[in-house]
Amino acid sequence: MNDNKYNPLSKKIRFEVFKRDSFSCVYCGKSPPNVILEVDHIIPKSQGGTNDIINLATSCFDCNRGKSDRLINDKIARADIQADIEKLKEINEQVKEYYNYQNELDKLNWQAVEKINDLYKQLTGGLFCFGEYSKMKYFRLLKQFNVDEVLEATMIAFDKFGDDLASAGGFKYTCGILHNWKRNGRAVF
Repeated sequence: MNDNKYNPLSKKIRFEVFKRDSFSCVYCGKSPPNVILEVDHIIPKSQGGTNDIINLATSCFDCNRGKSDRLINDKIARADIQADIEKLKEINEQVKEYYNYQNELDKLNWQAVEKINDLYKQLTGGLFCFGEYSKMKYFRLLKQFNVDEVLEATMIAFDKFGDDLASAGGFKYTCGILHNWKRNGRAVF
């Protein structure tokens, strides 16, 4: 009778296997917190596999249950996993670049908000400027429209609302102008 069949793995061995496999399932590439990791016997215990670390692999719960006590061609599985890991690295890089782009765009939009605020100050002879709430509303508006359109709509709204441009009615009027231009297919500057 093989004692190995009934000897549980120590926590130390489990941790070493997880660490060696970068805390990711060698079959599907998933990692915590999205999955629970287990240690799989590459050559199943039922087929004479041992608890030697070279016979152990990190597996998520689903992959370990799906594999069950079957043998797989380890080289093929690891090649597929490596390809998936490379794809995930590329996706990760693209996401980082996207967030960098978004951060730069946000900086530009905040500069545009200050430009609109400066216009409002100029139109009111320096008596009024936007508060933080109004600045945030214009920042959101700049995610849909370019700064030149927003500046022009702001000037039109100022002609109607004057110093009260920063009020809810003045801002709604500015938004209405922009949305009407968009709906009517006005050319973007």
